[in-house]
Amino acid sequence: MTARPRVPPAYRLVTAEEAGDAVAEARRRAAEGAEDGTLVWAPGPPGAADGNLHCAVILRPDEPEAAADQFVFVGALALGDAIGALITPGFDIACRWPGRILVQGGVVAEAAVGIDAADTPEWIVVGAEVFLTEAPERPQGAVSFVEQCSERVDAVEMLEAFSRHFLVWTNTWMDGGFAPLGEAWKRRAQGLGEDLAVGGEEEAPHGTFSDIDDGGRLILVAADGTRHAVRSAGAPSALP
Repeated sequence: MTARPRVPPAYRLVTAEEAGDAVAEARRRAAEGAEDGTLVWAPGPPGAADGNLHCAVILRPDEPEAAADQFVFVGALALGDAIGALITPGFDIACRWPGRILVQGGVVAEAAVGIDAADTPEWIVVGAEVFLTEAPERPQGAVSFVEQCSERVDAVEMLEAFSRHFLVWTNTWMDGGFAPLGEAWKRRAQGLGEDLAVGGEEEAPHGTFSDIDDGGRLILVAADGTRHAVRSAGAPSALP
């Protein structure tokens, strides 16, 4: 029997009805009025090969549209810190826009944000996945945590660590706005100053990854000097 995770009192932990589908469950519950701080966990069925962490947090910030771009970084920083707390010191842990976490160059986790589709949004959902035992086909460069780190951490341990660090970074955002998150993320970022294409379409923004602005948007500088601000929430895959 899977142990029930111990998470901070700020969160109300619920279990998803479908294994591995935490984000869909969180969106459904948010639309039905689930409270801020609802943490949805989707454990795999007993004995399943997929022992990955799938979870999502429902939030109801005052300005959901603006908060969505910024909470990609809350999720990413929390994932990076949770992983760092659970593995042997010395591994290189880095961030890649918008919400990927790399260990020794391989993508082992990802955070993403979805937003209420209503004309006046009321909620956002921050999804997080750690590829503990199985690497998905996407994102590009995904590897399993156990393969990359040669260490085993179960989903309960990872969820407990993620929830603690997510609360820390949420409080940092509430106290100081996005600036401390942006600076912390850039210190860990992979790809700053390098060429980047966002998405696969020909007309998609392409240029040098210059910065993250004070709203959490990626700044690309094209060859002609044109600056593109690309939203981080709901962003397509960032291809190197």
